[in-house]
Amino acid sequence: MAEFDILELEEGFDETGVSNNHCLVGKVIQTKILNASIITNILAVAWKTRAPYHVSDSNNNVFLFHFEDSEDKRLVLQDGPWSIMNSLLILKPLENNMVVSEIQFQHYPFWVQIHGLPVEKMCRANSETIGKRFGKLIAIEVAPSTTLLSHSFLRVKVEINISQPLPKGFMLRRKTRRDLWISYVYERLPDFCYACGRIGHDKCSCRYTARDTESHSGYGPELRTGRARKIDVPIEFFNS
Repeated sequence: MAEFDILELEEGFDETGVSNNHCLVGKVIQTKILNASIITNILAVAWKTRAPYHVSDSNNNVFLFHFEDSEDKRLVLQDGPWSIMNSLLILKPLENNMVVSEIQFQHYPFWVQIHGLPVEKMCRANSETIGKRFGKLIAIEVAPSTTLLSHSFLRVKVEINISQPLPKGFMLRRKTRRDLWISYVYERLPDFCYACGRIGHDKCSCRYTARDTESHSGYGPELRTGRARKIDVPIEFFNS
């Protein structure tokens, strides 16, 4: 069996000009290949950073974002999701000993609004129950006990698997009335396929469904909305 050398190498942050604490790695989910200058020009409008940042190409629409201010990096992560030319930009922190090519860009957090619930069902416990149906629940918006309703919907932050169809909602079982459809609406959702419900392509390039299934898929622009208006209610975060 061949033997291989095993080396321990020095950290070269001073020479490379890159500190992991100030870096994000991002991937634009689309087939068209973009470059760093396009990304920089688009994000210059969206990201209101306090200090400059630098974007460099990696490969296959993957980019390295180097921030001079760590608070800028934190806010960019917090205020996502972001879109480039209507395509999702998935951002991940660059951790020590991490190789960019090893990073998986399959999951990303979204705020999801839950519409159509009866008033008596709009409580913290139900936010947690519904949020956990997505797989990973990150946070919920919690109305104070002195406030009847902060919104006309519940609001949860969850991790979405973009390789799978977006969940559309669920049927609420009721004892004395017919069952009720409860719908999900995704804040700042980028372009997605109205045929299969996946992020990253449109119906014309969908390889999961036939071309005549759009009218029966249940997917459409009604699943998209902007960021909910800011209200003075706490956000409860959940451990991973």
